[in-house]
Amino acid sequence: MPTLRRPGANPATTNGVLSYEIEWESMQIGESFFIPTHDPISIRSQLYWQARRFGYNLVFREMYHRGFYGLMTWRGPDCPAPELTSPTPDEV
Repeated sequence: MPTLRRPGANPATTNGVLSYEIEWESMQIGESFFIPTHDPISIRSQLYWQARRFGYNLVFREMYHRGFYGLMTWRGPDCPAPELTSPTPDEV
């Protein structure tokens, strides 16, 4: 399970009050973490762009967890980047 620490070098900030460091390098497919927040859209955007740097695909769900409202996030199967190739003469 990824470790959440505050504060850190790779922060995901919730409404400018709390920050968490997510150890993306150790996060395995299927693992999840919960960030309590009243602004899940902003957090989702921050997490999405941080995860893209590692090529990770994330799945999000707004929910109550242990009495707190926030954003549950799972690492889903990775989406490989499309290969950019030049068209062959037959394809043109």
